[in-house]
Amino acid sequence: MDLESEEVQKKSKTSASTTKTTKSVGKSSDDVVFDIGNMKKVTVSVFKGRVLVNIREFYEDKTNGEHKPGSKGIALNIDQWSQLAEQVG
Repeated sequence: MDLESEEVQKKSKTSASTTKTTKSVGKSSDDVVFDIGNMKKVTVSVFKGRVLVNIREFYEDKTNGEHKPGSKGIALNIDQWSQLAEQVG
């Protein structure tokens, strides 16, 4: 993992203290999940050594009531996330 990835993870964990976070079943214990409302969540995780920011819409499974990730969403690598943040900020 490179220095930039570690920095993003530290920032994500710091931000988590001010935002509602949840842990999802099947996710790594290092993943940080931000609930942004209306059944949408942002997950910051490391996959194969790369930081990913996953913005996804969830649905409620009618059989057991669990919230599960839907097909609507996008996963951004750190470069893509940085470009998006630059445009927004």
